[in-house]
Amino acid sequence: MTTDAQRIKLLKELLAERILVLDGAFGTFVLGENLSAADYGGARYDGCNENVVRTRPDLIRRMHAGFLEVGADIVETASFQASPIVLAEYSLEQDAREINRLAAALAREEADRFSTPAKPRFVAGSMGPTTKSISVTGGVTFDQMREVMDWRYWYRNSDKFASAMIHLPRIFDSALNKASSAAPEAAPQDAPYPAGARGRNSTDKLILLAVLLVVISQLPATHEWSGKLVPLALMLAGLLALRSR
Repeated sequence: MTTDAQRIKLLKELLAERILVLDGAFGTFVLGENLSAADYGGARYDGCNENVVRTRPDLIRRMHAGFLEVGADIVETASFQASPIVLAEYSLEQDAREINRLAAALAREEADRFSTPAKPRFVAGSMGPTTKSISVTGGVTFDQMREVMDWRYWYRNSDKFASAMIHLPRIFDSALNKASSAAPEAAPQDAPYPAGARGRNSTDKLILLAVLLVVISQLPATHEWSGKLVPLALMLAGLLALRSR
């Protein structure tokens, strides 16, 4: 695999054949290493896991290699919180581009090292939910978070040919979820990621469906509608999932 288009084509073919295995948690791995302040780059950066791609690239390579050795098909870049708004907490916002590019390069190197024609490996660009919240803690606007969560930012600031996909992990704030899902609707022409991959309408429907499932789960088992609503809700979930592709 030498180009992003080839990687994406192969990825889609494999997804049609079988389930692909994603790697484990980046932050959990780093914390498990019991790093010192020096490993993070000094006391002022203590706890900034993303800066470890610069200070301890050997550790990041070992993390990726460990997941690939046990069979992971996809490894995520070590850039979970590498957006300027989070890196600013360590006065590293100006280094966001460098950190993202290095994280992508490290993941790509290890994925290529383990890839074979029989078992190709892929890289997903990791974009964490940041440490901010629109509806829970406030102090940040929808437009600000849309810019931060805009996957095009990651695309512009990482190795263009490193990853075949962007991974948006769990987001507890529905408003933040909207901000992140709105971005693909305005995808750049040269981006390898499909425009409109998941628009705001689909996100709103999924949120409403989740609320419906919670309500149904609270119904007494003897309620005359309980046995009918659950299959209906599951059917709707399947239809929405298909429409979101």
